[in-house]
Amino acid sequence: MLGLPTEAAPTALGLLRLAGNEPMRLDPARVAAQLYPADPRPASTERVILHVVMLEEAGFLTTWADSTGEWLTLLDPTAPTPPQAPQPDPFSPAGEREKERDARARARERARARALAEEQAWEARWADRSQPQLSRPERPRLLDAPPIGCHEHPNGTLTPCGPCGTAAEYRRQWLAREKYVEQLSIFEEANEGSGPDVHPW
Repeated sequence: MLGLPTEAAPTALGLLRLAGNEPMRLDPARVAAQLYPADPRPASTERVILHVVMLEEAGFLTTWADSTGEWLTLLDPTAPTPPQAPQPDPFSPAGEREKERDARARARERARARALAEEQAWEARWADRSQPQLSRPERPRLLDAPPIGCHEHPNGTLTPCGPCGTAAEYRRQWLAREKYVEQLSIFEEANEGSGPDVHPW
C-alpha cells in the first residue's frame, strides 16, 4: 500500500480481495455493500467512487467501459509491462458511456464543491448567532394608565369614596380606549390599501 492515498487504502485492500488479478465489473453500490456494510449506503457508495478515482490517479488500477458496462483492473507496479485497458472507440456505445462517466465525475466534483460552500456559509451564519441578541422589552400600556383611586387613595380603598369611584371609571375608559386603538391599528394594517372605511352610521 506504499505510495497510495491513505484515505483510499481500505478500499484498495478490499479491491485486492475482490478482484485479484482479474478484471472486475465496476459497480460502486455493490462494492460499497461488500466493503462497508455497516455504513449508510449513499455515503459509502460515494466514498467508493472517490477512492476509485484516487487509486486510478495513483496507478493502482485502471478503469474502462465496454458494451456491457464499466470495469476495473488492478495494476501490478512491479510487472515489467502493466496490463493496458482497451481504449474505447469514442463513436461506439461504450465510448458514449465513457463520456457519460466522465460527465458524472465532473458533476460529482461540482456538487461536492457546492455542498462544501453551502456548509461553510451556514457555519458562518450560525457563528454570527452564537451570542444571544437581547432586545429591550416593550413597556406595558397598563403601567401608563391613570391611578386606580383619587389623589388621597392612589392605590384604591375599601371604604366608600366618591372621587375614587370617578377615578376608577376614568381608568376603565382609558384602558378600553387604548385596547380599541391597538385593535384598530391591527385592522388598518391588515386592510391597508383596501379603500376608505364604510361605517354603518
